[in-house]
Amino acid sequence: PMKLKKLVSETLNQQINNKDTNTLKKTHSFDKEQKKVTSSQEVSDKLDGSTENISHIAQTRISEKDLKAQGPYEAIPLIRPIVLCGPSLRNFDVTDLMHKALFHALKRAFGDKLEVVHIEEKWLKPFHNALANKHLVGTTEAMDHVMHQVFTASQSFKLLFIDLKVNSPTALKRSPLAPLLVHIKIANMKILQNLIKSRGADQKRSSAAQVYTAQKLCDLDKRVFDVVLKECNFEDAADHLIRYLNKYYEASRPTQAPKRSDQLLRSSLNPSMMKGLVVKSPFGSRRNNSKKKKVPTATLR
Repeated sequence: PMKLKKLVSETLNQQINNKDTNTLKKTHSFDKEQKKVTSSQEVSDKLDGSTENISHIAQTRISEKDLKAQGPYEAIPLIRPIVLCGPSLRNFDVTDLMHKALFHALKRAFGDKLEVVHIEEKWLKPFHNALANKHLVGTTEAMDHVMHQVFTASQSFKLLFIDLKVNSPTALKRSPLAPLLVHIKIANMKILQNLIKSRGADQKRSSAAQVYTAQKLCDLDKRVFDVVLKECNFEDAADHLIRYLNKYYEASRPTQAPKRSDQLLRSSLNPSMMKGLVVKSPFGSRRNNSKKKKVPTATLR
């Protein structure tokens, strides 16, 4: 019995020790949680408010993004405007003279079907800045002004021509104008250098920049441009562009349902046309083939 008493007492002591260690662990973890709570409270106090202010800041940021987000579709003009690009930089003789010659050829070919959209020079520079960087101040006003002019002119369903003097076709292609970009391509740089030299010493000074931009335009993907004029002869290049614009002009016309002529309506209502028409029933042949039986009549005497 003495040994049993010792065993019981030892087991009881072990159980008491285990309980004490568990309580110590719980208190230690509880102290850690309290420290975390106090640290988060200190951070919120430093931010001049509780954690509710932090959630409010996150909500306001999300709402600003939603306001700036654009829809999946963009409105483009009814008729895409024609914009000439290349062979080199604008505001230089070689490029400007080629553009003028093509414009006069289009004017002679289409006449009243072609409408020129004139944009004032004060809007051109902010419009170019808007194409390069949309976040600049005052660029959205210029973009809206140009878009309004093009949209109002496209309601006449005529071919539109705009002289935007743009050297970067990729930025213009992504814009809501959705223009018909025409690239005047000179693949041989020696020919371009000779053309620049023929225009005088002033133009010869900027020949390096003009050749560099011409090479960059030639290296662009063909899908950037709608029409690429590679012809060496001016008349062939003008005919190529005129044929393309003729197809576009015919395809852009609003379709109308074909009207019936008066003769067709009269013939459909004429009763003489209905004489030869006989509607046969499926039982008509049986009735015609069947002979009538004679009914015997009784004679009275």
